Parts: sequence; C-alpha cells; structure tokens
Amino acid sequence: MRPLHLVFVGVSVLCSVHGRAAPIEYLRDDRSLFFRTYIYSLDEYVTGFQVPTVPFQNWTGHAGDGATITSNLYSDWMYGTVEGSVRSEYFPVYPPGTFEYSHPIHDVTFAIAETQIASLELSFYGGGAPWMEVEGALYRDGEVVMGASSFGVAVPDSTAQHSTAVLDPGTYRMVVALHPLYTSQPEPGQRTTYRVTSVEFRLAPEPGTAALLALGLTGLGVARRRRGFGDAARRTNTVACSSA
Repeated sequence: MRPLHLVFVGVSVLCSVHGRAAPIEYLRDDRSLFFRTYIYSLDEYVTGFQVPTVPFQNWTGHAGDGATITSNLYSDWMYGTVEGSVRSEYFPVYPPGTFEYSHPIHDVTFAIAETQIASLELSFYGGGAPWMEVEGALYRDGEVVMGASSFGVAVPDSTAQHSTAVLDPGTYRMVVALHPLYTSQPEPGQRTTYRVTSVEFRLAPEPGTAALLALGLTGLGVARRRRGFGDAARRTNTVACSSA
C-alpha cells in the first residue's frame, strides 16, 4: 500500500502548487488616452497621448474633455471603465473653429500557463450622432476569441454583452477602446459622450483541473489517515510487547 500512499501525496503537492499559481502573466501594457483636435484656422490636427507612467499599475487617467480610463489588473481578474467624447466649439460660427475627439484605449497583453475558463462582461452607454465605435475583444494571434472588434457606431443605452470561452495556454491581448470616426464633423455646440461603463474579465480553473485538485486533496487526506492508523497500530504493538 505504500506506493499508493506516495502517489496520492505526489498528486496533492502538484495540485496544490497548481492551484496557487497566478494564471495571468502580464507582458505588455499599451493603455492610453488619445486626443485629436482639429484647428480650422490652421487646417490641421493636433494630437496628444497620455499613458500610465508605471506598467501594469492600477491606473486612472483623466485628460481632454470628458475622456477617462480606469483599469485594474489582478492575477485572475481585470476590470475598469472607459469614456470618450466628441465636441465642437459652443459659439455658432461657420465654419466651426475647432472640434475634438477624445478616446481611451485599454490594451493589455498577457499569457496564461494553464487552461482557464474565461468570462467577459461589457456594458455600454452612448448617444447622439454616430461619431464613435466600440471595440471590446480578447484576441489571440489577431483572431477574436471573445467579444467583438466592433459593436457598431450606434451603441444603445445600457447595452450589455456577455461571453465565455475556454482558453488554452498561450498569449492573449485584451482591447477595450472607443474609436472615433472621422466621416463627419460635429455641428457647432454639439457634444457627445460614449462610455463602456463596465469592463470585467475573469479567469477560473478549467473543470478538469479543479477535479484533479480535489482528487489530490482527497488523496492527501487519505494518506494522512493511513499514516495515522499505522502509527496507532505501532503504538498498540509496543504496549503489548511491553506488557509481555
């Protein structure tokens, strides 16, 4: 019975280590706020960027007219919000003096070493002219695994998207962004805000892994009980010999 005892203990140790391992290894951080302002008198665009100063640090950026991004990263969970806006000058001149697009980009590349069950939740809010389109997707090798590369330009209020997938070990890229469309120019005094009000990406062990972990822990308990029975039996034999 001793070889079986060793196998159980070995599986338990392996599963315990597996269960403690952080499923996400962050590799690249391209989150940013992007601004583009058109100055009519110069007939040119002025662009700007704001990026997190410390890679993968929980980060909130504020800049531009209503553009924000919040992003929180953990070993098995990402969540946050993004907000972008489009506006023009408020005085009714023709042609308008300036108009501005501000949009945030959540763009993080990461790797997982074990098979995981992933879930992605997105909630949108938008209104006004269709000046922005929403991207909310998990990519692998350029292919969409969850979500969509574009949810279209007409984002209705409080639209929710939910998707799940089994992720094999490998490298993935999570992108949630508001992309401005330069097909039209806002009228004087117009302003629109688009939001991804909730972004939540979670990982959980694949059921087979969870079952293996449970089996290992059960085996460890059996091994401990067997060792306890053996110790009790040896103590009984020792007392009997002493009495003799």
